[in-house]
Amino acid sequence: MSERHAQYAAIARCVGLELGRPLAGTVGKFAACLEVCVCWYEDAEKFHHGTPQQGFNEFAAEMADAAESLLTLMTNPRANGLMPFLPKNNLTDELQSLLPSLKRFRLFGPSSSPANGLEADLVEGMRYQDQFKQRSPFEWIAGVYLPELFYLFVDNTKVGKKWGKGPEFLLFASCVLRELKIQSGGRAYSRESIAKAGRLDPSKANKDNHLRRKRGPSFDEGVNDPLEWYRHQCLAYACGLPVKLAIENVAYLLREEAGKVGQK
Repeated sequence: MSERHAQYAAIARCVGLELGRPLAGTVGKFAACLEVCVCWYEDAEKFHHGTPQQGFNEFAAEMADAAESLLTLMTNPRANGLMPFLPKNNLTDELQSLLPSLKRFRLFGPSSSPANGLEADLVEGMRYQDQFKQRSPFEWIAGVYLPELFYLFVDNTKVGKKWGKGPEFLLFASCVLRELKIQSGGRAYSRESIAKAGRLDPSKANKDNHLRRKRGPSFDEGVNDPLEWYRHQCLAYACGLPVKLAIENVAYLLREEAGKVGQK
């Protein structure tokens, strides 16, 4: 067990003590899911104010300008003495075939339509990074990740307007944030701040929910929000369950497992 995983297992036991009852699933599964959430929180800190996309676009523009300049130089009469020593035809053809892609990548971003599988991977990575601009890192962990962990491991009845709210959730979130040392100006976040970061249950989307959350792009047919879908698959995988399961099914299986353990 890694040092970080051991820390999260200790947090799971601490949370269970503060709630006065054990978590659904095993301590190890909670620790694995919390580790995933902390990685997302670290990405939120990294990408909230900016992503590598701007640098990518700027470098593509620089390369396009350089390729155009080289093509212009190769047609300059002053280059006649040099041309016999260069693979002129191949180089010219390669530069001309390269230019359209470089010019396209100057404006390439999360909303671009990929032309092939490689570009699809690039767009998916950009969309993943771009999502963190929607809210602060604290709002991500307190208003998105911890409500999902609470739903999975504590109480799967907190849906709709109760999602990420209530005294038990606030106790749970306060404990996890305290143990992770996620603070504001050296002080623990208040329960009021945690409650404010809460959001509506994504599975019960309504007008207000869409106002608070930007809908993700459609990578897969039938998936309304693939970034949320991706999160839930990661949590299922961390629990050792099939990755195609919906979060509701993951919660059910964790409680079923906890019930069997309690009967032994």
